[in-house]
Amino acid sequence: MSDYMQQLCNCGCTSKKYPDHNLSCAFYLKGKADRLSAENGRMRKALHRINRWFGEFPESGQTWADGSPMSYGIAFGSNGERDFMRNVARNALLGVDEESGNG
Repeated sequence: MSDYMQQLCNCGCTSKKYPDHNLSCAFYLKGKADRLSAENGRMRKALHRINRWFGEFPESGQTWADGSPMSYGIAFGSNGERDFMRNVARNALLGVDEESGNG
């Protein structure tokens, strides 16, 4: 088995029965299924959040003259809201669970 396959699989077996070892190794397939399941969960969470849109923005960190909090949309406009949701999608694609916005 090549070093490359061993890195991908990391199962420790020495079987050379199949040239496409990763497609037949139960350890590799289980790990791949777990990673895909986690990725699917991240994507679904991001898509639900983007779909809801309203009420999904963090505090803007800015206030009006009287001290009351300013909404995210007022502070950063519709382009700021769009950019925030774009970051939600980008973070889901990158596998990052943290929020990032304009504030």
